[in-house]
Amino acid sequence: MSAPTAERIDSQQYIRVLLEQMVGRSHLINITSKTDNRSAVSSVLRVDADGRSFLLDAPYINDDSAQSEFDSISVSGKSQGSS
Repeated sequence: MSAPTAERIDSQQYIRVLLEQMVGRSHLINITSKTDNRSAVSSVLRVDADGRSFLLDAPYINDDSAQSEFDSISVSGKSQGSS
């Protein structure tokens, strides 16, 4: 049995709904630095639909020498076949 193909979501309203579901279900997301390809794990704590923003938990990096700060990031998540 193969995993379902991921669906790319571009609708901002649907992205907001998915983010709110991620908050409710405490899903983990992957954060990747665009400058040096470091990655970390975090979760979405709150979604502000009016301000078109969301709050992430402090990223967890499994590397003692790495800093927890990123200048420019890419955030990705998958939930039930949507990414």
